[in-house]
Amino acid sequence: MAAIAVPGSLTLRQMENWRLVTETRSPGRGLDGWQQFITTENRSWACTYRVDDAWEWGGSSGAYMAFLDQLRGPAGTFSIPVPNFNRGGYGLTGPLFVFNASNMAFEDGQPNALVLNGDADLLVAVAAPAGAQIIQTQGGGAAVLQPGSFFSWADYLYRVQSVSGAAVTFNPPLRSPVSIGTKLSVNTPKIRVRLPDDEAAAAAHKFSAFQGDYMLTVVEAFQR
Repeated sequence: MAAIAVPGSLTLRQMENWRLVTETRSPGRGLDGWQQFITTENRSWACTYRVDDAWEWGGSSGAYMAFLDQLRGPAGTFSIPVPNFNRGGYGLTGPLFVFNASNMAFEDGQPNALVLNGDADLLVAVAAPAGAQIIQTQGGGAAVLQPGSFFSWADYLYRVQSVSGAAVTFNPPLRSPVSIGTKLSVNTPKIRVRLPDDEAAAAAHKFSAFQGDYMLTVVEAFQR
């Protein structure tokens, strides 16, 4: 299914950290009293974004409402940017990542005014299967990454756990295999998402009595 285009007139503001949602089961305590947990690798991304100025006079309310109509609740999918930057500012010796899309704002309310510190996109050096959690990169490009940095491929999102030379360890495991030469997006990571359910679709239409902002709660989209 084709992704629904997010109107360029909308400004999305990330309101919380992207989190990997788990579904851990517990049958209770064992004979020895220890808590028992049953886990599988079923983690998926979730986050909440605010839609700025969509309710302000002269804002983009019409475009936002039309966008929600297109989504058909949780049935439709769309891609949104994920800010990938170092909060320490320019004084750090490491790179400063900033998503420079026009419809993304930082948590302090400012639009994207910072500039990427060069081309940080990476190329895969060794093919990796679905389920892998380590990728070998070409040309020492992994040096631009650090724990917590994001990259994406095919609009699937990954967060770096550690970097050792050209090897990048990350979460969650690869959703699908990657081949040699595949470009991993670090400059402009994106993730394909959907609204989790009909209740989230209803909540996306709500605003406060004082023209408060609309909120989009999203989860990672797998059925595409």
